[in-house]
Amino acid sequence: MRIVLDMQSRQSPSRVRGIGRYSLALARNLAKLATGHEVIVAVNGSLAETVDSVRADFDGLVPAERIVTWSQPGNVGFVTGDSRWRARAAERLRERFLESLRPDIVHVTSLFEGLGDDISTSIGEVSTDIATAVTLYDLIPMVRRDVYLANPAVADWYERKLASLRRADLWLAISDHTRREGIELLGLPEDRVRSISSAVDPMFRPVKPVDEAALRRRYGLDKPFILYTATIEPHKNVDGLFAAFAKLPADLRRGHKLAIVCRIDDHNLARLRAAAGRAGLRADDYVITGYVPDEDLLELYAICRLFVFPSLHEGFGLPALEAMACGAPVIASNSTSLPEVIGRDDALFDPGSPDAISRAMARVLGDEGLRDDLGRHGLARAKLFSWENTARKTLDAFEELHDRRLAEGSRSVPVSWQRRPRLAFVGPLKPAVGRFSDHASAVLPELARYYDIECIVRQDTVEDGFARSNLPIRPAEWFADNGAHYDRVVYQLGDDADLFSWVPDLLRRWPGTVALHDSRLGAALSRLPATDDRPEPWTAELYRSHGWTAVVERLRAKDSGEIVSKYPCDGSIAEFATGVIPLYGREDQAPSRIAELYRDALEDHAANSRLARLDRLTDDILAVATTDRPAPADWEQVLACAAENLPAATETRQFLIDVSELVQRDAGTGIQRVTKNIAIKLLEKPPAGFRVEPVYDDGTGVFRYARALTAKLIGYSGPAFQDDLIDTRPGDVLLGLDLVAHQIEGRREVNRRLRNRGVRVFYVVYDLLPVLRPEWFPPFPLFRTWLQAIASEADGLICISRSVAQQFLSYVRQLEVSRFTPLRVGHFHLGGDIDTGAGEASDEVKALLKRPTRKFLVVGTVEPRKGHAQCLAAFEELWAAGKDIDLVLVGKQGWMVDELAERMRNHAEAGKRLHWLGKASDADLNALYENCTALLAMSQDEGFGLPLIEAAKHGLPILARDILVFREIAGEHAAYFSGSGGSDFASALSAWIDRHERGEVADSGAMPWLTWAGSAERLVDVVLHGSWDATWVPGQAEEERAETEMAEEQAGDGKIAEAGIAGAFTADVEASDPEETLEPPRLSRQA
Repeated sequence: MRIVLDMQSRQSPSRVRGIGRYSLALARNLAKLATGHEVIVAVNGSLAETVDSVRADFDGLVPAERIVTWSQPGNVGFVTGDSRWRARAAERLRERFLESLRPDIVHVTSLFEGLGDDISTSIGEVSTDIATAVTLYDLIPMVRRDVYLANPAVADWYERKLASLRRADLWLAISDHTRREGIELLGLPEDRVRSISSAVDPMFRPVKPVDEAALRRRYGLDKPFILYTATIEPHKNVDGLFAAFAKLPADLRRGHKLAIVCRIDDHNLARLRAAAGRAGLRADDYVITGYVPDEDLLELYAICRLFVFPSLHEGFGLPALEAMACGAPVIASNSTSLPEVIGRDDALFDPGSPDAISRAMARVLGDEGLRDDLGRHGLARAKLFSWENTARKTLDAFEELHDRRLAEGSRSVPVSWQRRPRLAFVGPLKPAVGRFSDHASAVLPELARYYDIECIVRQDTVEDGFARSNLPIRPAEWFADNGAHYDRVVYQLGDDADLFSWVPDLLRRWPGTVALHDSRLGAALSRLPATDDRPEPWTAELYRSHGWTAVVERLRAKDSGEIVSKYPCDGSIAEFATGVIPLYGREDQAPSRIAELYRDALEDHAANSRLARLDRLTDDILAVATTDRPAPADWEQVLACAAENLPAATETRQFLIDVSELVQRDAGTGIQRVTKNIAIKLLEKPPAGFRVEPVYDDGTGVFRYARALTAKLIGYSGPAFQDDLIDTRPGDVLLGLDLVAHQIEGRREVNRRLRNRGVRVFYVVYDLLPVLRPEWFPPFPLFRTWLQAIASEADGLICISRSVAQQFLSYVRQLEVSRFTPLRVGHFHLGGDIDTGAGEASDEVKALLKRPTRKFLVVGTVEPRKGHAQCLAAFEELWAAGKDIDLVLVGKQGWMVDELAERMRNHAEAGKRLHWLGKASDADLNALYENCTALLAMSQDEGFGLPLIEAAKHGLPILARDILVFREIAGEHAAYFSGSGGSDFASALSAWIDRHERGEVADSGAMPWLTWAGSAERLVDVVLHGSWDATWVPGQAEEERAETEMAEEQAGDGKIAEAGIAGAFTADVEASDPEETLEPPRLSRQA
């Protein structure tokens, strides 16, 4: 089964109430149990700030691409929105989106939402074919109308939700009592109302307070206390509890305090205090704690003298079960669902009688043996409830419903048409010669059994006897303007250049079904003429259908026939057609059977294609009947949401590579060299199931396809491809390969939108040096901002070495990262390709290589961290000592080295034994790596150290500074030095020269290294296949999240109070599911 979970219960104010916690616990356990089934989590994209937290809820349980969002307009709350039309449109958008997922079951985890917020829930408003299950928490507002439905607007909202509730196919009641209520009050069919029960989170267990005295001081509990925790809605009967406490015998009352634990705002705090005063309680008789963290709540359960739950009406009564699971003695009401939770008659009382409540409290407080017995009973009773059992009951109910619907579907009788649909048959007829006209002659008489057919042709005469005598014949030019007159359209297409010259244009204008006569279309496309301003048709279709990889292969192929055979080139058909009828391989079937094939496909496409769904949604929106009229802006917003909700035309996902900096300027930096090499290798060999698309931020807050740049990278020189806006779908990946720190402020919103669309976002981190060693760089404040942003917003960071990954994990706590989902951190190594066929070295390099001296090579930009000053000082010392050796520096002048650069240019040995090449070609580097004595890796810190790889490729010995990243790359295949002074390095180099003369230096030729293709494969392995080094979650994430949600709930309660509602209509479930905080594992040092 494909099970779709509508998890808006984790996006509304319910997320910090019982419903949100219940929904999450059930959904997570369903995801664990539903092996063999496909679970999809659907969330409301208009509540963008909550989407990440829902993703965190299901991290590790549901793949990221199966957490999908729909778009809908905002400001649709029933009592807070300003347009009923927009609210109804939002309901229809949601239902049609869920339908597009093709679910076997949709589970609405909370239907009674959207009173004062932008939640849209409905069942069967427009989509009646989806099997829908809904969780039934309680019907308290229906039972207590005088309390909860006195406001006419609220009553109207509730009745609309009840109407939706009745249209469900399966009701999951959270208790036996709630099941009976659904059957008795709503007339629900008994066989489709299931009691699935509830449970407590494993965190609720007996604990010993860490510091009981401090806990008591924190909450003003200076006496033994009686505990109550839940919401304070009228049916909770807190007023009755105050009255009962006041009636306790004087000694018990003086010896105890009443503790009310609840989230509360100032308005309700004043109301409770007034109720306590009316009961005759003094201020020191009770305490109202306000919000209590879970860890404190556990300890309060552990030390309370008694837990009392006096509710008049419950759907389940989870706070009582939580207290029992913690070992507290519990007594509760004898009404509604609570007896099935408590499971003990002598622990029950009449909640309508304060005297009865008081007597029950006095009996337990005065009998230590009874208190202990109740505690033991509660622990045993709580073990009978488990989320696994609840999820198992739910899954069993889903499977039974699915099986029943399959059986009913197999017995259903097809509905006959009231009239035969009008069909446009587009393609050649006789006397046109060929298989297409032959096919039409054979199939049209049989197809006319089912449709009123009109033929669309581009020919002057028609000699097909049946068509000419029985069917209207229309020219293609007429059809281009009148295609809307037809119920169905079928196009004939195959590997035929003549058809491609006119049929695809009509298909794009009037989408329909394509009868495809060939599986490969490239030969016909290759024969179409090119235009001056657009890529030639075959290349354009190779790109559209198969991505840049196919274009690269075509550019490099010696025989174009191989490309024709390999690639179908049917992407445009998939994009614009409502569906395809594959006719190839069916040439021998009877015309009547082919006509049936047409009929079945045409009707399926008319009902289920993505464009058919869009048509139905359009009809749904047009049918919305409300007293208010939509403004043009409302229509624009709804249509934009409908377009965003449209399913993708193909299943192929996109691997998007951010090359924003490279699009603006190719400065030839090391990072840009990596960007180009990795991009090219991924274009040549994309990850399985993906097409690779370089993209860029155009500066307006949107991404575009970098088609012009990509064409240049792969060597395509034809007319330019257009840099259109990107179109994303769940499961796509965005890889930030370029360093775009200067764009990060505008990028935050882009990243959020992409992630809400189900796109996973990753960034490559080259090093942390601008924040770790800022003295080596010009002021670069945006780098820290960029690092903080990507650590907060990305799904994962891929560092270019294990050393950088470890540096990041050590530094990340200083970034004040705010996120809900775990941050994955991994690494890959860069490639070391040099063009060995790059030609001859320059005259300058040839001349210096002729000198009969040892030559030591340093490769890298001249900048403070690179160690050039120390290196020059060491050579000056060795020259003075009589060493006849050359120093060859390759790299342009960087920042903050003007004095050193001037010194090197004017040095007495410049051009003699000191050679500085500001620019060097690949041929120059090849010659230097091949003929120098050793590479000197002088840098004080690096993200990677690409020259070491390049040296190893040529077998050039390496003397490197002893830093972690060089050890990681070169291991035992290099020699190492330490010290920061010129003399330190002079001694190390002199000793290395002695070992070199004895043949005792490390062999770099045996050092393992990656090509750029291998580097790209490793990068993909990390991103797509989970080869991460560590997972990190901010240590305070849960605390911050709880505080944020509490503040949001209180703000939401304020809106509800203004609307005249006593409280949200929820079951009083107060269980928690705290996220586990993961400390980053230390990364092993690789020698």
